[in-house]
Amino acid sequence: MTLIGVSETEFSMSLSARESRGQTKNSHPSSAASIRRGLLVYNARSGSHNPLMLEAFSRILEDLGWTLEWCDLDALESWRNLSGFERIIVSGGDGTVGAVVRWVRHSGIPLMIFPGGTGNLVFQNLKLPRHPKELAELCHRGYWKSFDWVELTAGELKSGFLLMAGAGFDANLIRESETLKASLGVMGYLLAGLKQLSPQEAEFTLELDGVTVRTRGIMVLLANFGKANLGLTILKGIDAQDGLIHVMILKGRTPLTFLPHILDSILGKLGLEPLFEDRLEVYTCRQLRLDAQPPLNIQFDGDDFKNQTPFTARVLPGTVRLVCLERSDES
Repeated sequence: MTLIGVSETEFSMSLSARESRGQTKNSHPSSAASIRRGLLVYNARSGSHNPLMLEAFSRILEDLGWTLEWCDLDALESWRNLSGFERIIVSGGDGTVGAVVRWVRHSGIPLMIFPGGTGNLVFQNLKLPRHPKELAELCHRGYWKSFDWVELTAGELKSGFLLMAGAGFDANLIRESETLKASLGVMGYLLAGLKQLSPQEAEFTLELDGVTVRTRGIMVLLANFGKANLGLTILKGIDAQDGLIHVMILKGRTPLTFLPHILDSILGKLGLEPLFEDRLEVYTCRQLRLDAQPPLNIQFDGDDFKNQTPFTARVLPGTVRLVCLERSDES
Protein backbone atom coordinates (compact mmCIF):
# COMPACT_ATOMS: atom_id res chain seq x y z
CA MET A 1 0.00 0.00 0.00
CA THR A 2 1.22 3.53 -0.75
CA LEU A 3 -0.09 6.45 1.30
CA ILE A 4 -0.39 9.89 -0.19
CA GLY A 5 2.92 11.71 0.16
CA VAL A 6 4.78 8.82 1.83
CA SER A 7 5.16 5.09 1.68
CA GLU A 8 3.90 2.66 4.29
CA THR A 9 7.55 1.77 5.03
CA GLU A 10 8.34 5.40 5.84
CA PHE A 11 5.32 5.58 8.14
CA SER A 12 6.38 2.38 9.92
CA MET A 13 9.87 3.83 10.37
CA SER A 14 8.35 6.99 11.81
CA LEU A 15 6.33 4.96 14.30
CA SER A 16 9.38 2.82 15.16
CA ALA A 17 11.34 5.95 15.99
CA ARG A 18 8.46 7.09 18.17
CA GLU A 19 8.41 3.73 19.93
CA SER A 20 12.07 4.20 20.83
CA ARG A 21 10.98 7.33 22.70
CA GLY A 22 8.23 5.40 24.47
CA GLN A 23 5.33 6.67 22.35
CA THR A 24 3.85 3.67 20.53
CA LYS A 25 0.91 4.13 18.22
CA ASN A 26 -1.34 1.84 20.28
CA SER A 27 0.07 2.45 23.74
CA HIS A 28 -2.28 3.16 26.61
CA PRO A 29 -2.20 6.28 28.76
CA SER A 30 0.68 6.34 31.20
CA SER A 31 0.12 7.08 34.85
CA ALA A 32 3.33 9.08 34.98
CA ALA A 33 2.86 12.82 35.38
CA SER A 34 3.84 15.06 32.46
CA ILE A 35 3.58 18.76 31.75
CA ARG A 36 0.83 18.53 29.13
CA ARG A 37 -0.59 15.39 27.58
CA GLY A 38 -2.42 14.82 24.32
CA LEU A 39 -3.86 11.74 22.63
CA LEU A 40 -3.33 11.66 18.86
CA VAL A 41 -5.80 9.44 16.99
CA TYR A 42 -4.89 8.78 13.36
CA ASN A 43 -6.50 6.92 10.48
CA ALA A 44 -3.81 5.60 8.13
CA ARG A 45 -6.49 4.67 5.57
CA SER A 46 -7.87 8.21 5.19
CA GLY A 47 -7.78 9.72 1.74
CA SER A 48 -5.05 12.34 2.32
CA HIS A 49 -3.22 10.81 5.25
CA ASN A 50 0.32 12.28 5.27
CA PRO A 51 2.44 10.79 8.06
CA LEU A 52 5.39 13.15 7.50
CA MET A 53 3.19 16.22 7.99
CA LEU A 54 1.66 14.63 11.07
CA GLU A 55 5.12 13.82 12.43
CA ALA A 56 6.21 17.43 11.87
CA PHE A 57 3.11 18.65 13.74
CA SER A 58 3.77 16.31 16.67
CA ARG A 59 7.45 17.29 16.96
CA ILE A 60 6.53 20.98 17.14
CA LEU A 61 4.01 20.21 19.90
CA GLU A 62 6.67 18.25 21.78
CA ASP A 63 8.99 21.25 21.51
CA LEU A 64 6.20 23.31 23.09
CA GLY A 65 6.19 20.98 26.11
CA TRP A 66 3.62 18.34 25.15
CA THR A 67 3.76 14.57 25.52
CA LEU A 68 1.73 12.82 22.82
CA GLU A 69 0.47 9.25 22.84
CA TRP A 70 -0.58 7.78 19.50
CA CYS A 71 -3.60 5.60 18.82
CA ASP A 72 -4.73 3.97 15.57
CA LEU A 73 -8.43 4.62 14.93
CA ASP A 74 -9.06 0.86 14.94
CA ALA A 75 -7.80 0.67 18.54
CA LEU A 76 -9.82 3.64 19.75
CA GLU A 77 -12.28 1.72 21.91
CA SER A 78 -9.46 0.21 23.95
CA TRP A 79 -8.83 3.63 25.51
CA ARG A 80 -11.25 3.83 28.40
CA ASN A 81 -9.46 6.23 30.73
CA LEU A 82 -8.96 9.70 29.25
CA SER A 83 -8.11 11.44 32.51
CA GLY A 84 -5.01 13.59 32.27
CA PHE A 85 -5.34 14.40 28.57
CA GLU A 86 -5.72 18.11 27.82
CA ARG A 87 -6.27 17.64 24.10
CA ILE A 88 -7.43 14.88 21.76
CA ILE A 89 -6.00 15.33 18.27
CA VAL A 90 -7.65 13.53 15.36
CA SER A 91 -5.96 13.06 11.99
CA GLY A 92 -8.33 11.85 9.29
CA GLY A 93 -11.32 12.84 7.21
CA ASP A 94 -14.82 13.85 8.29
CA GLY A 95 -15.81 10.22 8.97
CA THR A 96 -12.79 9.82 11.25
CA VAL A 97 -13.57 13.08 13.03
CA GLY A 98 -17.16 11.93 13.53
CA ALA A 99 -16.04 8.57 14.92
CA VAL A 100 -13.71 10.22 17.46
CA VAL A 101 -16.35 12.80 18.43
CA ARG A 102 -18.85 10.00 19.11
CA TRP A 103 -16.30 8.43 21.42
CA VAL A 104 -15.06 11.52 23.33
CA ARG A 105 -18.04 13.90 23.32
CA HIS A 106 -18.89 13.26 26.98
CA SER A 107 -15.30 13.75 28.16
CA GLY A 108 -15.22 17.55 28.00
CA ILE A 109 -11.75 17.39 26.39
CA PRO A 110 -11.29 19.80 23.46
CA LEU A 111 -10.77 18.08 20.10
CA MET A 112 -8.13 19.33 17.67
CA ILE A 113 -8.59 18.44 13.97
CA PHE A 114 -5.57 17.73 11.75
CA PRO A 115 -6.65 17.50 8.06
CA GLY A 116 -6.02 13.96 6.82
CA GLY A 117 -9.03 13.04 4.72
CA THR A 118 -10.60 13.57 1.32
CA GLY A 119 -13.04 16.37 2.12
CA ASN A 120 -11.99 17.72 5.55
CA LEU A 121 -15.21 19.76 5.70
CA VAL A 122 -15.30 20.24 9.48
CA PHE A 123 -11.71 21.51 9.28
CA GLN A 124 -12.73 23.89 6.47
CA ASN A 125 -15.78 25.14 8.38
CA LEU A 126 -13.57 26.01 11.35
CA LYS A 127 -11.19 27.88 8.96
CA LEU A 128 -8.14 26.32 10.58
CA PRO A 129 -4.65 26.87 9.14
CA ARG A 130 -3.09 24.02 7.14
CA HIS A 131 0.57 24.45 8.07
CA PRO A 132 1.75 22.02 10.81
CA LYS A 133 3.50 24.80 12.77
CA GLU A 134 0.39 27.00 12.88
CA LEU A 135 -1.80 24.02 13.81
CA ALA A 136 0.57 23.00 16.60
CA GLU A 137 0.64 26.52 18.01
CA LEU A 138 -3.17 26.66 17.85
CA CYS A 139 -3.45 23.32 19.65
CA HIS A 140 -1.01 24.54 22.29
CA ARG A 141 -2.88 27.83 22.79
CA GLY A 142 -6.08 25.86 23.34
CA TYR A 143 -8.92 28.17 22.30
CA TRP A 144 -12.09 26.11 21.94
CA LYS A 145 -15.82 26.51 21.46
CA SER A 146 -18.81 24.25 22.15
CA PHE A 147 -20.70 22.95 19.11
CA ASP A 148 -23.95 21.04 18.63
CA TRP A 149 -24.11 17.31 18.07
CA VAL A 150 -27.05 15.58 16.37
CA GLU A 151 -28.03 12.11 17.56
CA LEU A 152 -29.24 9.81 14.76
CA THR A 153 -31.21 6.57 15.23
CA ALA A 154 -32.35 4.10 12.55
CA GLY A 155 -33.77 0.79 13.71
CA GLU A 156 -31.37 -0.75 16.23
CA LEU A 157 -28.48 1.51 15.13
CA LYS A 158 -27.76 4.69 17.08
CA SER A 159 -25.00 7.14 16.23
CA GLY A 160 -24.81 10.83 15.41
CA PHE A 161 -23.16 13.50 13.31
CA LEU A 162 -21.25 16.72 13.66
CA LEU A 163 -21.28 17.91 10.04
CA MET A 164 -24.33 16.61 8.17
CA ALA A 165 -26.44 13.56 7.38
CA GLY A 166 -28.83 12.68 4.60
CA ALA A 167 -31.07 10.13 2.96
CA GLY A 168 -31.42 9.45 -0.76
CA PHE A 169 -29.12 10.83 -3.45
CA ASP A 170 -26.19 11.85 -1.21
CA ALA A 171 -26.28 8.58 0.74
CA ASN A 172 -26.20 6.58 -2.51
CA LEU A 173 -23.25 8.69 -3.69
CA ILE A 174 -21.39 8.01 -0.42
CA ARG A 175 -22.02 4.27 -0.74
CA GLU A 176 -20.86 4.21 -4.37
CA SER A 177 -17.72 6.22 -3.59
CA GLU A 178 -16.47 4.00 -0.75
CA THR A 179 -14.23 1.89 -2.99
CA LEU A 180 -13.22 4.82 -5.23
CA LYS A 181 -12.13 7.62 -2.90
CA ALA A 182 -9.17 5.70 -1.42
CA SER A 183 -7.39 5.73 -4.78
CA LEU A 184 -9.02 8.69 -6.53
CA GLY A 185 -9.70 11.17 -3.71
CA VAL A 186 -12.34 13.78 -4.55
CA MET A 187 -12.57 12.35 -8.07
CA GLY A 188 -14.06 9.24 -6.47
CA TYR A 189 -17.10 11.29 -5.46
CA LEU A 190 -17.40 12.71 -8.99
CA LEU A 191 -17.32 9.27 -10.59
CA ALA A 192 -19.85 8.00 -8.06
CA GLY A 193 -22.06 10.97 -8.95
CA LEU A 194 -22.05 9.94 -12.61
CA LYS A 195 -23.76 6.72 -11.57
CA GLN A 196 -26.51 8.75 -9.88
CA LEU A 197 -27.73 10.79 -12.85
CA SER A 198 -31.24 9.34 -12.48
CA PRO A 199 -31.72 9.06 -8.71
CA GLN A 200 -34.82 7.58 -7.16
CA GLU A 201 -37.57 10.01 -6.21
CA ALA A 202 -39.36 9.29 -2.94
CA GLU A 203 -42.37 10.36 -0.90
CA PHE A 204 -41.19 11.97 2.35
CA THR A 205 -43.10 12.24 5.61
CA LEU A 206 -41.31 14.40 8.17
CA GLU A 207 -42.30 15.05 11.77
CA LEU A 208 -40.55 18.32 12.67
CA ASP A 209 -40.96 19.19 16.35
CA GLY A 210 -44.39 17.55 16.18
CA VAL A 211 -45.47 19.18 12.89
CA THR A 212 -46.08 16.82 9.94
CA VAL A 213 -44.74 17.74 6.49
CA ARG A 214 -45.36 15.60 3.38
CA THR A 215 -43.38 16.22 0.23
CA ARG A 216 -41.40 14.58 -2.59
CA GLY A 217 -37.76 14.71 -3.64
CA ILE A 218 -34.54 12.83 -4.25
CA MET A 219 -32.75 13.76 -1.03
CA VAL A 220 -33.27 15.04 2.51
CA LEU A 221 -30.17 16.71 3.96
CA LEU A 222 -29.69 17.54 7.65
CA ALA A 223 -26.96 20.13 8.16
CA ASN A 224 -25.16 21.29 11.30
CA PHE A 225 -22.30 23.20 9.64
CA GLY A 226 -22.92 25.45 6.65
CA LYS A 227 -19.93 25.16 4.28
CA ALA A 228 -19.16 22.55 1.60
CA ASN A 229 -15.96 22.10 -0.43
CA LEU A 230 -14.35 25.24 -1.90
CA GLY A 231 -16.04 27.27 0.83
CA LEU A 232 -19.42 27.17 -0.91
CA THR A 233 -22.45 27.73 1.32
CA ILE A 234 -24.83 24.79 1.74
CA LEU A 235 -27.54 27.02 3.13
CA LYS A 236 -27.48 30.55 4.53
CA GLY A 237 -27.96 30.97 8.25
CA ILE A 238 -26.65 27.58 9.38
CA ASP A 239 -24.85 27.84 12.71
CA ALA A 240 -23.48 24.77 14.50
CA GLN A 241 -24.02 26.58 17.80
CA ASP A 242 -27.69 27.53 17.38
CA GLY A 243 -29.27 24.36 18.82
CA LEU A 244 -31.13 23.64 15.57
CA ILE A 245 -31.12 21.03 12.80
CA HIS A 246 -31.31 22.62 9.36
CA VAL A 247 -33.34 20.45 6.98
CA MET A 248 -33.08 20.82 3.20
CA ILE A 249 -35.13 18.85 0.68
CA LEU A 250 -33.82 18.54 -2.87
CA LYS A 251 -36.75 18.29 -5.25
CA GLY A 252 -36.87 17.25 -8.89
CA ARG A 253 -35.80 14.11 -10.74
CA THR A 254 -32.09 14.68 -11.37
CA PRO A 255 -29.09 16.06 -9.45
CA LEU A 256 -29.09 18.94 -11.95
CA THR A 257 -31.90 20.36 -9.81
CA PHE A 258 -29.13 21.33 -7.39
CA LEU A 259 -27.25 23.46 -9.93
CA PRO A 260 -29.21 26.69 -9.24
CA HIS A 261 -28.37 26.33 -5.54
CA ILE A 262 -24.67 25.83 -6.37
CA LEU A 263 -24.83 28.96 -8.55
CA ASP A 264 -26.38 30.90 -5.65
CA SER A 265 -23.55 29.69 -3.40
CA ILE A 266 -20.98 30.99 -5.89
CA LEU A 267 -22.82 34.33 -6.17
CA GLY A 268 -22.88 34.58 -2.38
CA LYS A 269 -19.13 33.92 -2.21
CA LEU A 270 -18.67 36.80 -4.66
CA GLY A 271 -20.87 39.07 -2.55
CA LEU A 272 -23.75 39.07 -5.04
CA GLU A 273 -27.47 38.51 -4.43
CA PRO A 274 -28.85 34.95 -4.94
CA LEU A 275 -31.10 34.27 -7.93
CA PHE A 276 -32.75 30.95 -7.02
CA GLU A 277 -33.34 31.24 -3.28
CA ASP A 278 -36.90 29.92 -3.55
CA ARG A 279 -35.96 26.62 -5.27
CA LEU A 280 -35.28 24.68 -2.03
CA GLU A 281 -37.67 23.42 0.62
CA VAL A 282 -36.05 24.32 3.94
CA TYR A 283 -37.00 23.80 7.60
CA THR A 284 -35.41 24.06 11.04
CA CYS A 285 -36.23 21.96 14.08
CA ARG A 286 -34.78 20.46 17.25
CA GLN A 287 -35.90 16.92 16.60
CA LEU A 288 -37.41 15.06 13.68
CA ARG A 289 -38.50 11.76 12.25
CA LEU A 290 -38.12 10.98 8.54
CA ASP A 291 -39.98 8.23 6.71
CA ALA A 292 -39.56 7.63 2.99
CA GLN A 293 -41.37 5.48 0.44
CA PRO A 294 -39.54 3.62 -0.91
CA PRO A 295 -36.98 3.34 1.95
CA LEU A 296 -33.70 5.17 1.26
CA ASN A 297 -30.07 4.71 2.24
CA ILE A 298 -28.63 6.99 4.95
CA GLN A 299 -25.23 8.69 5.30
CA PHE A 300 -23.75 10.56 8.24
CA ASP A 301 -20.58 12.69 8.16
CA GLY A 302 -19.65 11.11 4.84
CA ASP A 303 -20.00 7.49 5.99
CA ASP A 304 -22.59 4.88 5.06
CA PHE A 305 -24.98 4.37 8.00
CA LYS A 306 -25.53 0.72 6.96
CA ASN A 307 -29.29 1.10 7.37
CA GLN A 308 -32.29 2.71 5.68
CA THR A 309 -35.11 5.07 6.57
CA PRO A 310 -37.05 5.67 8.72
CA PHE A 311 -34.75 7.47 11.15
CA THR A 312 -35.03 9.96 13.98
CA ALA A 313 -32.69 12.83 14.85
CA ARG A 314 -32.40 15.22 17.79
CA VAL A 315 -29.92 18.00 18.45
CA LEU A 316 -27.81 17.97 21.62
CA PRO A 317 -26.70 21.60 21.97
CA GLY A 318 -23.12 22.47 22.95
CA THR A 319 -22.04 18.86 23.34
CA VAL A 320 -18.70 18.91 21.45
CA ARG A 321 -15.66 21.06 22.22
CA LEU A 322 -13.50 21.88 19.18
CA VAL A 323 -10.23 23.83 19.11
CA CYS A 324 -10.80 27.07 17.16
CA LEU A 325 -8.97 30.19 16.07
CA GLU A 326 -10.82 32.43 18.49
CA ARG A 327 -11.35 32.25 22.21
CA SER A 328 -14.87 31.71 23.50
CA ASP A 329 -16.17 32.81 26.90
CA GLU A 330 -15.90 29.17 28.00
CA SER A 331 -12.28 28.43 27.08
